[in-house]
Amino acid sequence: VCSSDLEYVADYYFRKNEEANLSAFLNKVRKLYPEDEYWDDLEIRSSGKSGDKKILYAKYEEMISKEPNSFLLTYNYAVELYNSIHGKDALDDIDSVASNKLIEYAQMAVRNEGEKDILATMLLTNHLYNTSANKSNAYNLIVKSNKPADVKMKAILKSQYEKLMDDC
Repeated sequence: VCSSDLEYVADYYFRKNEEANLSAFLNKVRKLYPEDEYWDDLEIRSSGKSGDKKILYAKYEEMISKEPNSFLLTYNYAVELYNSIHGKDALDDIDSVASNKLIEYAQMAVRNEGEKDILATMLLTNHLYNTSANKSNAYNLIVKSNKPADVKMKAILKSQYEKLMDDC
């Protein structure tokens, strides 16, 4: 039996929402084809079906802890985080916890990139640049004020956007 035949069976369970059968099947096929990243991808997609990002993120973190050198896992998780921060459904206020996780996992993906691959590098750079631009815009929105709170906030924002641009 080749791997692609087994992928067809796994996909069948996935499409039919037969979680118990899919889980049992994945446990068996991973023993036959442990290097095939399709199994991880399918398991992650299965956990994301509910639409609950917390479940999806927890699954990514669980699987990455087992395979920290997997480019596919670290990169795809960074993409999920990027889309939650900068995508069309993103909130106006950037979640600093999600941003820090994105940086952490994108850096892992960069370390796992192939010599000629720059996807993770570009993702990380885009995030740092966009986040810096957001801080710079917030800085510029504060009117020329001598109020201590405004002066303090401008100093904080300037420091943040400059550090992000240096990192970028």
